Amino acid sequence: MKAPEVVELAPPPPPKDIHESLAAYIELIDLGEAFVRAGLRQRLRPGEDLEKAYRAWNREHIIRTADEKIRCLKAQLCGENDDAR
Repeated sequence: MKAPEVVELAPPPPPKDIHESLAAYIELIDLGEAFVRAGLRQRLRPGEDLEKAYRAWNREHIIRTADEKIRCLKAQLCGENDDAR
């Protein structure tokens, strides 16, 4: 059996100005949100509220991110080396 061919995509050209940069960034945020919602939709039972599940996921994500930032800041203040993750 022949191995599948690996195709590498060329990176997009650099943005021309700040408006193009922001538009690309917003598009990435929207795409990420769509992936999260699709994943949640796969886990939900029929009739469960997708928006409620998304808000719960988002709240947990924000808390985890904040906790990680606090942990890193405390480690820096205490002089701990936290390069191994």
